[in-house]
Amino acid sequence: MGITPFKKTNNRAVLGFLLPFVAMGSACGVVLWNRAYGLPFPVWLPILVLVPVLLAWGLFFSITSIPRIEDLGDKDYAYSGLVLNLFLVLLLFSSILYYLVRIHPGT
Repeated sequence: MGITPFKKTNNRAVLGFLLPFVAMGSACGVVLWNRAYGLPFPVWLPILVLVPVLLAWGLFFSITSIPRIEDLGDKDYAYSGLVLNLFLVLLLFSSILYYLVRIHPGT
């Protein structure tokens, strides 16, 4: 009865899974902070800069973790992070497109 060593974790897969939650949490935090206290900069600035950067990093880590599934495991984190990142990127771009076309058509 030996002690089995811990298997290494696919850190890229876990990080690719968690970064979309960080991106959406930061967007919600910025909007809520703006409503409560106001911001010294426009509210759209972190939403159009910080959120896409975090989603791009999450997408990068999810894609680069797929070849490491055989060695390190964490297949669920890798593929669910990839799907979650792609869904949120499409949601962000469709929201920006909706804002530009429907809300401000003439300006």
